[in-house]
Amino acid sequence: MRRSLCIIFGIITLASIAASSFAQTIKKESLVRDGIYVKETIKEREPVPYPSLREADVMWSKRVWRVIDLHEKMNLPFYFPTVEMQDRKSLIQTLYDAVKKGEVVAYDPDVDDEFTTPMSFNECETKLGGGMMQVGKKRRWLT
Repeated sequence: MRRSLCIIFGIITLASIAASSFAQTIKKESLVRDGIYVKETIKEREPVPYPSLREADVMWSKRVWRVIDLHEKMNLPFYFPTVEMQDRKSLIQTLYDAVKKGEVVAYDPDVDDEFTTPMSFNECETKLGGGMMQVGKKRRWLT
C-alpha cells in the first residue's frame, strides 16, 4: 500500500514538474510572439487611397485655426531637439529646411487667410525674425 502511494505521489510530482516547465516554454514563446500567429502581412499593407471628393458631396465644412503652444507638455516633441541631432529635428527646423530647398511653399499670412501670396525664402526668413546660425558643426536657431 505504501509503495503504491509513493509511486502515485512520484508520478503526480513528475507530472506537475513537466506541466510547469511546459507552461514556462509557452510563456517564453508568447514573449517572442505577440499572439498566436506571426504578423507578417501587416507590415506589407498599404493604405487605401481616398476617393476623389466632389463639391456636391460636401454637406458641411469648417476652417479651424489653431495656435500650437510649444511650451505645453504634449507639444514638446514639436519643439525639441533645439539642435539638430542624428535623425531628429524640431518642427520649425523641418519647415525651414523644406522652404529653403523649395519642397514647401511659404505663404504670407499678413495679406489674407486664403494662402494666395507666396513668399520667397528670404522674406520667410525675415518674417521669422531669427534664422539659423552655424555654431561649430551644429546649426542653432537665433531668437
